Amino acid sequence: MKNLESPPKLSPEAWRWGIIGQLILQTSSGQTRQEILEECALQQHIRPDGTPCQISAETLRKWISRYNAFGIDGLKDKSRKRGIGISIPEPMTTALAQLRLEQPRWSMTLLLEQMKKTALWDGFHPSRATMFRYLCAHQLHRDPTKVTPNPRSFEHAAFGSLWIADFLHGPRVYAGSTKRKVYLHAIIDDHSRFVPVAHFHLEESSEALVTDLREAIRRHGIAIAFYTDNGAAFKTIHLRQIAARLRMACPHSPPYVPEGRGKIERFFRTVRECFLAKDTSKTFTQLETNFQIWLAEYHQNYHQGIKCSPLEAKLKSSSLCRLLPEATPIDSLFTIQRHCRVHKDGTVRIKGVSYEVHQAVPLTRTLVNFLPWDLNMIWYGPDNLPAKPLDKLANARRLEHRPKNTSKETMK
Repeated sequence: MKNLESPPKLSPEAWRWGIIGQLILQTSSGQTRQEILEECALQQHIRPDGTPCQISAETLRKWISRYNAFGIDGLKDKSRKRGIGISIPEPMTTALAQLRLEQPRWSMTLLLEQMKKTALWDGFHPSRATMFRYLCAHQLHRDPTKVTPNPRSFEHAAFGSLWIADFLHGPRVYAGSTKRKVYLHAIIDDHSRFVPVAHFHLEESSEALVTDLREAIRRHGIAIAFYTDNGAAFKTIHLRQIAARLRMACPHSPPYVPEGRGKIERFFRTVRECFLAKDTSKTFTQLETNFQIWLAEYHQNYHQGIKCSPLEAKLKSSSLCRLLPEATPIDSLFTIQRHCRVHKDGTVRIKGVSYEVHQAVPLTRTLVNFLPWDLNMIWYGPDNLPAKPLDKLANARRLEHRPKNTSKETMK
């Protein structure tokens, strides 16, 4: 009995020629080349392995161009380098390997940015794509499982030693007539697990952070340290200026190391399981009201981690918060500072709004404090003088009430 041999498999270049050959050899039929390609792209073709496929007009055009340039050899499969044979100078390869050992949690983008900062790579030669292929081929990916060695539990000795803040992504509720996602911003005390302030907001922004921090300080005083992650709302110049003005430390947790924020994350887990899972609020106002009622109960409930309620732990502990004097204008402490030019008419401009600063010297610069989201009032100068937006109509009315000259000439 004769051995049955399978028919020879069609090579890729022969299969491609079978498709474009009729297009190249086709006589003029009154159609343009684009119309012919688009008509062929609508047809179904069978690959050499027997699977059906469709080929776009752009791919057909590339095959024809490669055939016209290199003949049938131009239709062969391209040999793609998988990274092993990529040509990268040896100093770069050594630096990449050493940098990966030192920073196992960095992404490949961070590695390449560090290479540029240290002048080991100019960003173009080799190309960024080549550098990425090399990192993938040599298993130099980021390892997110590696954490800070020997993480240890910690707890401060008094209320106000450390406040921890973070955002929790909440549900979607109606804010007016529109359904929007809400965010819970909370500040928790490390010692007592007491929450000085927590509110839902419509945005995860620095406005929510500064507003809640101002409320917490108005109620309890200034904490020794304010601990946050590396989110955009916590890395602003605004927060750094506030921390420097209040003489409050503002450390950030290292990237990809959430262990230091375990207490706030545990509080958020309690919010999800004990409040959000049961709450049926449909509107933003209703959700905020129900949460404040639940938060008051949370402060009085027994906490397994501290063996008492957060309120009891706060009352038993001595507070290290610095209270502000009663006469302190607290709003001016939470503004952002900027040196602005005083124009000839005695005004400064903030975000397109002009303000009258009569005590400032024209054509100089003066220090201006303002809230980016509330431009109804600013403060300027070393004495923090208040200033309101320029009212041109009011200035025009002042000219209408000039005192009249009542003196009469004596007639001899």
